[in-house]
Amino acid sequence: MNNKDIARSLDILAPIKTVEVKKRANLLDILKDVAIIETKKLRGKDHVISTNGDEGFFIYELDGQFYDQTVQNCIFRKDATVVWKKLEPVAKLRLKIKVRDE
Repeated sequence: MNNKDIARSLDILAPIKTVEVKKRANLLDILKDVAIIETKKLRGKDHVISTNGDEGFFIYELDGQFYDQTVQNCIFRKDATVVWKKLEPVAKLRLKIKVRDE
């Protein structure tokens, strides 16, 4: 089992909420209906900086694939499954850089 499998296996611990929305609803509005969301404007777009008081950097999967649109631009026209994730800072590599005198 690799790290990716371990992380995916933890996804089942997240609560599941079913939400009914109108066509063309965006993910930001949907999140605001089911959680306490705090946003911050970055380059003119709202970015989620806190979910239910838990601050961090958040990403999401849409139907099993990472989605690169902001939550404002994620528009729903059909049924879908979203997995909302917080990135946790885990060291993957530590570098000690030593610069030689020339």
